[in-house]
Amino acid sequence: MTASETVYRYVDENDVTLYEVVRTYPKRFVQRVPLGSGLYEYKLNGVRRVPFRLPELRAAIKAGRTIFVVEGEKDADALRALDFCATTSAQGASWSGLPISLRVLAMGVAWSLSRTPTLRVGRPLTNARHCFGS
Repeated sequence: MTASETVYRYVDENDVTLYEVVRTYPKRFVQRVPLGSGLYEYKLNGVRRVPFRLPELRAAIKAGRTIFVVEGEKDADALRALDFCATTSAQGASWSGLPISLRVLAMGVAWSLSRTPTLRVGRPLTNARHCFGS
């Protein structure tokens, strides 16, 4: 990682890295799979897609906390710094690469911290346990 990039890890239920999203400056995003020894494959073919911070989401669901679905990892980190639980997908606003149960989560509460902060409330998230198996 250089000073001009930020790496966001996408992990499974056991905090094992499945893939990463690298944000470079100026703003560009690259997805990669760590192969070990500092090597990476820059495509996600056959890699299981998960929401950002999956273990934290499972814990938040178990605790009955509100989960915010945001457009990017930077926004999820900003909410986490305020002690909220937030997630996104590696595709940002698009959840099309994720299983249908995870796309249902995106229809819940979404908070965008982009240029003009807005609060968008969709249908309530009725049973998040089905999304993450907790």
